[in-house]
This record gives sequence, structure tokens and C-alpha cells, in this order.
Amino acid sequence: MVIASTDLSHYPPYGDAVRVDRETVAAALSLDPLALEAAVEEMPERRVRNLHTRMCGQGPVLTAMMLAHEIGAERAELLRYANSGDAPRGEKDQVVGYAAIGFAIGQPPALTDADRAELLRLARETLQARLSGGTLPDVKIDSEALHLPRATFVTLRHKVTGELRGCRGEVFARSELWESVRRVTGLSALDDPRFPPMQAHEGVDTHIEISVLTPLRKVASPDEVVVGRHGVLVRRGMRGGLFLPQVPIEQGWDHDEYLDYLCSMKAGLPSEAWRRPDTHLYVFEADVFEEPHQA
Repeated sequence: MVIASTDLSHYPPYGDAVRVDRETVAAALSLDPLALEAAVEEMPERRVRNLHTRMCGQGPVLTAMMLAHEIGAERAELLRYANSGDAPRGEKDQVVGYAAIGFAIGQPPALTDADRAELLRLARETLQARLSGGTLPDVKIDSEALHLPRATFVTLRHKVTGELRGCRGEVFARSELWESVRRVTGLSALDDPRFPPMQAHEGVDTHIEISVLTPLRKVASPDEVVVGRHGVLVRRGMRGGLFLPQVPIEQGWDHDEYLDYLCSMKAGLPSEAWRRPDTHLYVFEADVFEEPHQA
């Protein structure tokens, strides 16, 4: 086991600290160094009063995560979280967060068919609530796999025509899996900039597909990208874009077409930008599952 201990947020009010620290810890628990770097870099000073930093020990924690990877540790556990407001005489108006995280050898629990069915049910209930303006349902999650920090995408299509109606997601893990599905379901329905927000009557005709992502991995060569297995994130400078692994299969693209369209359609780059050494490619895999198709 490798254990990392660090200060977290400085010096927001108690409630804000708990929320911000929860996101940062989730990124570390995902065992994805890129996710942790992205979480710390976000630094939402404009949204969180008096937040000066998310994590003091970013370098040591990243080192612990990389060491964990080297020894084959794939299980992560939050050993303890608290902030200074939890101390007997701690003040609540300005606090500092702390966490200890353990990375242990062994495989994390895999999603079962029952877990996938539960996520689809949760996405369906969330969609109905969002479209009707109702309150999100209370949930009780017993599965350990659904509590793991994971990034997800939710794709909404018309049941009959298969026409895309919305697709939003997260590249990096920001919360537990079930929370991510609930959050991005609402974004897919109401906040996909390519489409107007869905209306209440559309829900019954909508088909839901969920993609649960593995952590991103930077590739040394475009030849490492395997069509049908890898989703890809491309980045060059301030531009970037992503395709899920099922996209090139659905479109009938070969390897080069896949990367050409990724650059031109999603990142606003020249189609052959992926061939340049200053363009970075990251791959991931996805567990993709969907609601049953009605006859």
C-alpha cells in the first residue's frame, strides 16, 4: 500500500471546503494523474469565496499515484477526511482541509449487470425529473462499484429514428460514478449547445446510452490508437476534442479517418494535425451499455 497525506483547500467557509475537497479527493481516488491535475488547475476562485488553493501537496500526491501504478495498486480508499472546522475549537468561516488516501494492490470492483441496470434506471429517473422540473429522486447506492470515482458520458437518441438528441460528459472523474451519471444526464438533456433543451414530451421517446470511461493514457504514437477499442482525446495548444470509442464504428471510419475527423470536427484543427509532434493524443476505453430497444 502507498499512502498519501496532504492539506487540501485553503481558506473557504466550511461547507464550500467540504464540496471542493470532495471533488479533489475523487480525482485522486480515480488513480488518474491527469484528473488530479485538472481538478487542481480549475481553482474556482470566482465561485468559491476565499479559496486560495485546492491541494498543497499536489506533487507528492501525484508521485504517490505514479508509484502506486508501478507496484500494480489499482484500489484506492479515502482513509480519512476532515477540515479545521471539525476541531473542537475550529472556526467554520475559514478552514483548511486535510485528507489521507491509500492506494493498494488489487483490482477495484467491476460493474455487474445489476450495476449497469441501476445506472440506466437512475439516468431515466433523472431525465424525467429534469424535463418535468421536478425534484431529483433520493437514491441509496449499495454497490461498491457505483461509489468509485469515474468519468461518464450519457448519450440521448430518439428511440425510433436513432437521431442524436444530446450527449454530454466528463473527461475526468469528479465524483462517484452514480453522481456523474445523474449530473451528465441533465447536461445531455438541457445543456448540449448543439441542440435546444429537450421538452417534457420528448422524454418518452428518448433512448439512453451510458459510457463509463477508464482513465486517460497519453500515447507515444498515433499507431497505438485501436479503432473500436479506444476513445481518443486530442490536444494542441488551447484546442482539444474527444470521440467516444463507439463513434468510428458507428460511422465506418478507419484509423486515419477517425483521427482526421477528431481533429477537424471536434477540435477545430486541420484534419491531419494528429500527425504533428506538437499534437498530443490520449486514449481511454469505455464500458458502454444502453436501455433495451423496444420491438
